[in-house]
Amino acid sequence: MKKRVLIVGGGAAGLAAAYDLKRRGAHSVTVLEASGRAGGRMAGEVVDGFHIDTGAQLFSTAYTEALGLCEELGISFDSSPVNITFTIYNGRTGKTGVLDSSRLFNLTNAKTILSFSLFSPKAHRQFLKFARFMLSRRADFHSGDHTRLLDLDHEGTLAQWAGERFGEEFVQQFCESPVASITLSQTDRIGPLHGMMLLWMALLERRNVLQMPEQGIGSFARALARSCEDVTRLSTPVESIVIRDGSVKGVQTGEGFLEADAVICATTAPEALGLVDGLPSGTREILEGIRYSSCCHVVFGVDRHPLPNGHYFFMFQNKGDSFLDCYLDSTVGSPRSAPPGHGLIHAYPGEDHSQELFKLSDEQIKRRVIDEIRKYTPSMPEEPLFTRVYRWERAVCIPPGGLMRRLHSLMEEGFPGVPGLFLAGEYLALLSSINGSLKSGFKAAADANEYLRALPPRQEKIG
Repeated sequence: MKKRVLIVGGGAAGLAAAYDLKRRGAHSVTVLEASGRAGGRMAGEVVDGFHIDTGAQLFSTAYTEALGLCEELGISFDSSPVNITFTIYNGRTGKTGVLDSSRLFNLTNAKTILSFSLFSPKAHRQFLKFARFMLSRRADFHSGDHTRLLDLDHEGTLAQWAGERFGEEFVQQFCESPVASITLSQTDRIGPLHGMMLLWMALLERRNVLQMPEQGIGSFARALARSCEDVTRLSTPVESIVIRDGSVKGVQTGEGFLEADAVICATTAPEALGLVDGLPSGTREILEGIRYSSCCHVVFGVDRHPLPNGHYFFMFQNKGDSFLDCYLDSTVGSPRSAPPGHGLIHAYPGEDHSQELFKLSDEQIKRRVIDEIRKYTPSMPEEPLFTRVYRWERAVCIPPGGLMRRLHSLMEEGFPGVPGLFLAGEYLALLSSINGSLKSGFKAAADANEYLRALPPRQEKIG
C-alpha cells in the first residue's frame, strides 16, 4: 500500500512538490488548497483577451528550475530575452532619467549618468566601490550555492550595512528605487544579503536577463496547476497539522482528520506557524523572524501603450516621490499577453500606502492610482478598458539579516525538527522568487521521498 503525503498549500512550492512526487509515482499525493484556485502568488487570470499576472512579475533566464519545468509543461517563451528600459523620476529635482539594463555602459545610460540629474558625483564614486566589491564575489553569486555567501549574511538591514560600507548617497540614490520596485518594501526593512542579491540582479548581473512566458507567468501557473489537478482538493482549508508522539500524523480540516505518513507545509511562514503546534524553538524563531510586504496591486487594460516605446518600468527614486513604488507595462515583457496594440499597466503602491488603500473601494483605488500615473505619464487613459484590484496582505517575502546563517545551522541539525514534517516556500531560498519557491518544493518532495522510503511498509487497515 502506498504511503500518503499531504501537501498543505497549492502555490508555487506546493505544486512543485506535488509535481515531483507524482512523477516519482511511489506515494499517494494530495494537495490541500484553501482557496478556490491553485497557483498562489504566481496565479493569473484572463480578462477580455488580456492575460493578467495577479502577483509575481519577474521571470529570469537564471530560473533554472522554473525554465526546466516550463519546458516539460510546454510553455512557450518569446523568441528573445527582454531588455528592460525604465524611466526613473526624482521628485526632489523634478527630473527624469532613462536607463537601459541590457548593458551597464551604453549611450542611454551614459547620458543619464553624466547629466547628474539622478546620481551625484559622490554617489557615483560610492556605486563604483560597491560594484568592485560585488564583482569580486561574482563567482559566488553565480554559483547558486548559498553556503558561499554565508559570510555576507550580516545582521541588521541593507540600509545600515551599505550606508556604513559604501555611503548614504549610494543607498539613497542607487538602492532605494530597485529595492522598492522589486520587494515593495524599503532598504531599512530588508536584510543585507537579500538586498545584495536584489542589487546584483538589478544593477550588475548581465549573464541572466528577464525572459517571460508568452502569455505571462499566470499561463505557467495554470499549466502547473492542471498537471496536478487530479491530486488537488480546492476550497479545503487546513486547520492544523497534527503532531503526536513526536512525529506527524496528518492534518485536521473542517471536514475531519486526514491521516498521512508525511506532510509538506507549503504556505507562507506566518501560516506555517499557525498550523503547526509544537515546533522546535529554533524552527519557530526562524519562522517568526520572516515578514512580508503587502501590496494593493492595481491592473489596467488599456487600448494603447502609455509608456514610451519599449519602456517597461516607471520608477521613483526617493521615498515620498509618490505613493506608488513603480508602474509598468507587462506587454513589453510578454507581448502576447494582450491584444495587438494594447497595453497592460500594473501599478504597485508601497507597502505602507497599500495598507491605506485596502480600506477603499475598488473604484476609489482606481481613480487615485490613475490620477497618480497621469501626473508622470499623461498619455495614460483616464478611463481604462477595465480595472482589477488584487489585495495581497502578504505579497513579497522579506528575509531578515542573518536568516541564511541560522537556517544553514538548523539544516545541519535536521530542519524543521519534526519527523515526517517538511517545509517549503520562498522564505527558505537565498532570493525570494518564483524559482526559489519551486526549488524549495522540489527539495521538500525529495526529502519526503527519502524519509518515506526508510519507513516500514504501510499496512492496509482491515475491518
